[in-house]
Formats: sequence, structure tokens, C-alpha cells
Amino acid sequence: MNYLELTESYKKVRSKTREICSPLKPEDFVVQPIADVSPPKWHLGHSTWFFETFVLKPYFQGYKEFDSQYNFVFNSYYETVGARLSAPTGVT
Repeated sequence: MNYLELTESYKKVRSKTREICSPLKPEDFVVQPIADVSPPKWHLGHSTWFFETFVLKPYFQGYKEFDSQYNFVFNSYYETVGARLSAPTGVT
């Protein structure tokens, strides 16, 4: 996949994410709906972190990481990527 195709795929995914989240009010983004589901705000951050970590950083020369501390917050289970915030059993 070349740069333009990748860019378009990312835009399509982010557009779908916005569509899914459109009925939510700002306060809905921070509430953990049930014990086994993280708040929508976390999922948005995680998917952005994932794209940055596994696509942008390794494949785009000169890419500057937005915030290195995001790895700890949004890395839910990729142990080889570094330290991460551990969630209670059953929570992602």
C-alpha cells in the first residue's frame, strides 16, 4: 500500500469513527459504560496511538512522535512495545 492509499484508508476509518460517535454527547466520551468496556475517549486515543506506533513511526522517515507518554496510556496489551497501563482482568 502506498502513501496515498494509506492516507485515504486512514481518513475513511476516522470518518467512520466520527460517524459512530456522532450521537454521543461530550460527557458520554469519558464514562466507562460497563466494567469490560473502556470509555469511547480511550478507544479514540488507542486507535490513533496504534496508527502512529505501527504505521507512521516505522514507515515514515522523519516522523516525530506526538507524545511518548501516550504509549503508556494507550498501549493496552502490546508488551513488546514498552511499559503500559495495566487494566483489571477482563477490561481492555
